[in-house]
Amino acid sequence: MASDLARGPFLSPSDTLIPPTSKLPRINHIRDSSLPELRDALSYLRFIYSPAVRGSRQIRRTRGSVTEIGSHPEEPSKTAENPQKLPSNLESDLVLLRADSFERSYAIQWLTTLCRHADVISQGSSPNSFNSPKIQPDALVQDAASLLAICAGTASAGTHTRIMNFGGGASAVDVTLTDIPLENQDYSSVGAQTWGGACVLADNIVAYPEEFGLYPENRRDTFRVLELGAGTGLVSLVLGKLLESEHRSHETNIIATDFYPLVLSNLANNIAANFPGQPTPRLSIQPHFLDWSQFSSQTEEPPSPFNESFDLIVGADIIYEAQHATWIKRCVEKLLRKPGAEAPSSQVHHWNQCIYYLPHFHLVIPLRPTHTFESSTIEQVFPMLATVQSRNQLVILTKESIFCDANGDGKGEVEYAYYVIGWS
Repeated sequence: MASDLARGPFLSPSDTLIPPTSKLPRINHIRDSSLPELRDALSYLRFIYSPAVRGSRQIRRTRGSVTEIGSHPEEPSKTAENPQKLPSNLESDLVLLRADSFERSYAIQWLTTLCRHADVISQGSSPNSFNSPKIQPDALVQDAASLLAICAGTASAGTHTRIMNFGGGASAVDVTLTDIPLENQDYSSVGAQTWGGACVLADNIVAYPEEFGLYPENRRDTFRVLELGAGTGLVSLVLGKLLESEHRSHETNIIATDFYPLVLSNLANNIAANFPGQPTPRLSIQPHFLDWSQFSSQTEEPPSPFNESFDLIVGADIIYEAQHATWIKRCVEKLLRKPGAEAPSSQVHHWNQCIYYLPHFHLVIPLRPTHTFESSTIEQVFPMLATVQSRNQLVILTKESIFCDANGDGKGEVEYAYYVIGWS
C-alpha cells in the first residue's frame, strides 16, 4: 500500500514552486494545524527533498515461458514511488530550491517542531484537527521524522536521499537511500544512482519472497545471497530488511558487489545508514569489489567471499554493454549453487505446490531503445529451458515483461524484462 505522503503535488506548466517558508503552515501554528494540512505540507517537502525514481511504478505484467514458479496476476506495484514528470519550466526552479540552504534550514526547523509536538498530533487533540480514516497520526509523525533525517543529511549538489517504501502491513519494508552525482559525468559510475530496474526487482522480492528462497521453511544453515552491480544497494537492503523482520533462526550472508570505487563507497554508506552496527548476529550485509571480466576468466581459486557458492543471485540494470551478458553468465556459472547434495532439508510451500527451493539468478533489465542490442544478448548467452536437453546448464526458466509508468502521468511506459535463470 502506498503512503499518502508519497504522492506529491502535481503541477501544471502555469504553476510556480513556492518555497517552504511561504508554503508551510507557520511554525508557531503547527500544533493547531489539522492532520490533512500537515499531511499536505509533508507531501510538499517530500516532493522537494526526496525525489522519486522515475519509471519504477508497475502498472501491468505479462508472463512468457512457464515453469514450476507460479504465475502472477496482473496487478499494480506495491512500491510507494509514484514519480511525476515536471513541466520543463519548473525543473530548474526545483534544482535551485533544493540547493537553497535557507529554505532547507527552515524545513528542518519546521519538521523538528512538528516532531516535538508528536504527543499532541498523535492524540489528534489539536484545536483544529479532525479525524480522517485515511490519515494515521502516528504514521504522520514517523514520516516527518524520516523526512527530517533526509533534510538534515548531506546537501551536496546532485546528492539525493529518499525513503522508499515497499509492501504493506507486517511485511512493509522501508529503505533510506542516497544517490550521489556521477564522477565527472563518468558513464561507468552510473551505479551511484538508483534506477527503475532495482525498484522493480525489490518490489517483487517483497511481494513474492518465497520465489527468492526467503520463505521461513527454507532452513539452510547459511543462506548466501549475491547482488551483481549493486549500485546504491537497494535490492540488497530490501532483502536484508525483509530477512531481519522475519527473525530467522539461521544465518544469512548478503554480498553486495560493484566495480567502481565511488559506487562502492556510497554503497557502504547506504548499508551503514540502514543497518548501523550491522543488522543482527545472524544477518550480515557487506559491500565488495567484483570485476566481472576478470573473475569470469580467472582459473585459480577465488578469494573470500567468492570461494563458496550462493543460493540466490540478483541483478538489476546491469546489462548496458555488449560483453556484459557473457561475463555475467560465466560469473553465475561459478557462483550459483548447483542443486544436489546441498539441497535444503525442508520444503518451501507456495502456489499450492510443495517443491524444494532451487538456486536462481533473478535479473531485471530495462528494454531501452538505445540499448536494443545489449538487451538482446541475454537470450543469446542464456538459452531457454525448452531448447536444452542436457543437465546442469544455466537456462532461462521464465521471462516476464513488466510495464511501468514512465513519468507518473500515465502518458508513457517503460518496459522491463524480468528473467529467472537457473540450472537445467
